[in-house]
Amino acid sequence: MQTLKIDIISDTVCPWCFIGKRRLEKAMDQFKSTHPNVIFDVVWHPFELNSHLGGSPKPKEEHYIAKFGKERMDAIFAHLKRVGALEGIAFDFGGVIANTLASHRLMAWSRRCCGSSSNSQSHLVEAIFHDYFEQRQDIADYAVLAAAAERVGLDKDKALAYLNSNEDVDTVRNEAQRNQWACQDGVPNYKIQDRFTIAGAQDPSVFLAYFEKALNEQQTSS
Repeated sequence: MQTLKIDIISDTVCPWCFIGKRRLEKAMDQFKSTHPNVIFDVVWHPFELNSHLGGSPKPKEEHYIAKFGKERMDAIFAHLKRVGALEGIAFDFGGVIANTLASHRLMAWSRRCCGSSSNSQSHLVEAIFHDYFEQRQDIADYAVLAAAAERVGLDKDKALAYLNSNEDVDTVRNEAQRNQWACQDGVPNYKIQDRFTIAGAQDPSVFLAYFEKALNEQQTSS
């Protein structure tokens, strides 16, 4: 078996990160169908689009009107709904937005608990995206996050105990800050085999081309 590692920098309130995840997974599935000996090791890393926000939730519309103005916000939301529908995402921009540090901590914890073989981190990311973008859930709420963890097979009580501790707070926050410097053009950002960087929620064909390059390099060097 040959492993291709993909490091993803994203935020859990970033709609293009959700779209990018679905497109990446299409590419991975397609690549594995023609390269059955390849496995992917996907690692998610933190980024905070709104690091200035506190833990208290704020209505999404209020936040985005202040950021973009209502006319531009409406246009952005309409476009995202059209694009999201093509990826099987039913975007709903109601609900609230808050600081995303807790969600990133939980993602780091899930990786540490289960390693790469179970894909628990990617499953958890999907659950958090679903809660935030399709169910109007407050993903700064520890109970919401712990319930998401339980849905993907993680221990709810352990997840809640972890979130209520201070474990990894500084580590994850510092990584998010480093990633803000590294990703000046925003997120999502993908790095394949620590070699090839892809910025943005690209079409599956773009990922496929880089998978092929990375695999060829790996085979040449081995």
